[in-house]
Amino acid sequence: MKKIYSFLLGAFALTTTVAQTGWTVYSYTTSTNIPNATFNSIAIDQTGNIWAGSSYSGIVKYNGTNWSKFTQSNSNILHDFTNDILVDNSNKIWVGNYKGVSVYNGTTFTNYDTINASFNGSEVYSLGKDNNGVIWLASKIGSFGYKGLTTYNGTTWTNLTGLPSQVVNDEFNDYVFTSTNEAWIANGGGMLKYNGTFTFYPKATTGLWDSKSIAKDASGNIWAGGFDGLLRYSSTGTTWTMRDNIADLGLTSNTFFYDILVDGNYLWLATSSGLLKFNMTTGVIVANYKAGNSPLTTNCVTRLAKDASGKIWMATTIGIVKMDPTLVIGIEEISSQGPFKIYPNPSTGLYNFSYDGFTNLNYKIYSAKGTLVSEGKAGSSNFQINLKNEASGMYFVHINTENSDNQVIKLIKE
Repeated sequence: MKKIYSFLLGAFALTTTVAQTGWTVYSYTTSTNIPNATFNSIAIDQTGNIWAGSSYSGIVKYNGTNWSKFTQSNSNILHDFTNDILVDNSNKIWVGNYKGVSVYNGTTFTNYDTINASFNGSEVYSLGKDNNGVIWLASKIGSFGYKGLTTYNGTTWTNLTGLPSQVVNDEFNDYVFTSTNEAWIANGGGMLKYNGTFTFYPKATTGLWDSKSIAKDASGNIWAGGFDGLLRYSSTGTTWTMRDNIADLGLTSNTFFYDILVDGNYLWLATSSGLLKFNMTTGVIVANYKAGNSPLTTNCVTRLAKDASGKIWMATTIGIVKMDPTLVIGIEEISSQGPFKIYPNPSTGLYNFSYDGFTNLNYKIYSAKGTLVSEGKAGSSNFQINLKNEASGMYFVHINTENSDNQVIKLIKE
């Protein structure tokens, strides 16, 4: 995925670590080898080392105990302005940067630029890897001089041809590959598919413009995030499902989706509105971690990676953040304010419901795993929900009314 430009992030200040169960913040206040800079890329190698790239300040590595830093002053890396990081099948670290790409073999960097490699643009700004281990990269010259896509199979650099005219002036931000090695590419103009030839899907087809991130779930569905929402392309057909920032997800109109991490039935979303947890079954954001309710004193999370123990690592504008989902408490439900009230909550199973309205409503209740456990209709503004026969834990009630009052409320069953 491309780097997140610093002018979008400059308003967020880096602060010291906030103590809260399940979170660890690594910043320049905790290690002299972590620069005071925006981090825009993160990856985990085959031995569990964390690698992260920063704007203007090189890359860092964490071995579980200590941080180390690689810059032009202490290594032969091509440039300190980092855009993206990728781990290849040989456990080499690829670093896309302002002057090309630097590949680290554990001892030294091998550098590729327009002199010794065939990609056309001097700056490599995004990296991908297909099912056969072939490296994909996008390059450009200057801020908007996009030069297309290049692949490298370990021997040969190949510049892909036949790009649709609608995308030649847009960036190629992220990559995912299907079981047949068909490439899907998040593009500034829309969605791009490559299986020997290119197919372009504009916003008029998908509903999503300026796609910045892309991922594939266990069922083969393609998910993409962009400037105005979250898109799903069905693996069983040609169905596009668009979830708008405001109408469907309860976010602001200016939310950018910078990265998508598939985790079972959920998507972790790195956005300009914080770290979001999205239930793919219910289509609802069940958690939003951001400034004010977590150690993320910035709302801007740029990249995500999951380690072997299930912990989520984030590149952010306040440094590198690790989060253990099994320990984090205090999930914030979307639309916590509104015309609907449920009490007591937590409860042993009986919840009183009141609604400041006079229209009929429908409700569905889902478990934290996304299983539908109850549904019903109500014609009264006061009624009761009964979960006494359900297991203790967290549930989500989805409410819809005739006059389009909608809300998702978290229920705790003791």
